[in-house]
Amino acid sequence: MKILVVRLSSLGDILHLFPAVSDLHGHFPDAEIHWLVEPAFAELAGWHSAVKKVIVVPLRAHKKNWWKAPALLTKLRRQLQAENYDIVLDAQGLLKSALLARLAGAAVFGFHADSARESLAAQFYQKTAKVPDGLHVIEKNRQLVAALTRCCEASGAGRGSSRQSPQRMLAKAASHPLPLPQSAGCVITSDLARVVGSPSRMASSSTSNVSRDAARIFGIDAAQPADFGLDKFRQQQLQVVLGGELKETTRQPYVVLLHGTTWNSKYWPESSWLELIRLLAQQGWRCLLPWGNESERLRAQRLQVAGGEYAQVLPRLSLTELMSVLLHARAFISVETGIGHLAAALDVPGIMLHGPTDPGYSGILGKSCQHITSGIDCSPCFERDCPKLEVPDGIPPCQQAITAQQVYVRCLALLATNTGEFS
Repeated sequence: MKILVVRLSSLGDILHLFPAVSDLHGHFPDAEIHWLVEPAFAELAGWHSAVKKVIVVPLRAHKKNWWKAPALLTKLRRQLQAENYDIVLDAQGLLKSALLARLAGAAVFGFHADSARESLAAQFYQKTAKVPDGLHVIEKNRQLVAALTRCCEASGAGRGSSRQSPQRMLAKAASHPLPLPQSAGCVITSDLARVVGSPSRMASSSTSNVSRDAARIFGIDAAQPADFGLDKFRQQQLQVVLGGELKETTRQPYVVLLHGTTWNSKYWPESSWLELIRLLAQQGWRCLLPWGNESERLRAQRLQVAGGEYAQVLPRLSLTELMSVLLHARAFISVETGIGHLAAALDVPGIMLHGPTDPGYSGILGKSCQHITSGIDCSPCFERDCPKLEVPDGIPPCQQAITAQQVYVRCLALLATNTGEFS
């Protein structure tokens, strides 16, 4: 039995899908799970212990060379159909991901039009799941998988059944003729909404678990904490001995400062980072500054110059190398970004700063990460650019409200409880 998962990007969104993939593997333990993804995130997708193969599609690279796209898609179609997938799960909910999922030539499951990011995508699915608005994104993904398994069970077989093979069961569950009917699919609506509650954003204290009734309706043990499928990867990286330039850099205990992000509204002021470095330096803590592009490198260099001997810019690192550095750190401090989410999922103690975002919607909860929010009225706004700024390079009010002293106090408390595995 083969299952293809489609989630093309980005780093944080792919990580948020990991617990749902673990649920999928738990329900179909003998299934071979493949992942279709953009090349930039192939490394990450392959870290999940249940993913046996990663297939890349350089869709972004063809935006400027659009005339080459037909050849790319023709090649991808041949590649996917040669795998003979039994089912395809589109967890992205975009028109482009739905179209790519259809290339595999198998039954496609995805979000209902009311739940998908682009409602038109649902017209290309043969089974759909409708989930309430406002749930944590991890729970939303887990419910999609739960709905898939419920559809399979409703077709007469599921985990532990000996009457049908998984392949026949899935084929029966997805047996709708093409073109697709307007409202095809398995839709979980009122029962799910009753169990989950109001479709308002879930509070931090409630997002890590759902009720036993929800677990019954979902068809998976959703009451268990989210399993990111990263235990094997984490253990491997903990055994890595950092060499070369990193060996000397990481010899003494350190804190990693993750200052880079793609949203202008998520940037914490450079002055706040500098004040934090100075406060930590007074306690003898060294701060390491990774970077991923030229603007981040320049910012890291400015912080290093101002921070003196207690701040150091790291060399350019691969994602795996950066995870090794983080796993050997005493703590990390991060803006709300995919790297920070990944560090939290790997159980690295840390603090994440939420200006325009809500940890109850996208934070990695129930792990070793603490979350600081601004608490001002306009936050969270979930806007890439702050609507309150009159100049593009201004500092959003939500970021100004999070002070270096506030972060420093929380960081010291965190460091006091973490003696370090390699100290």
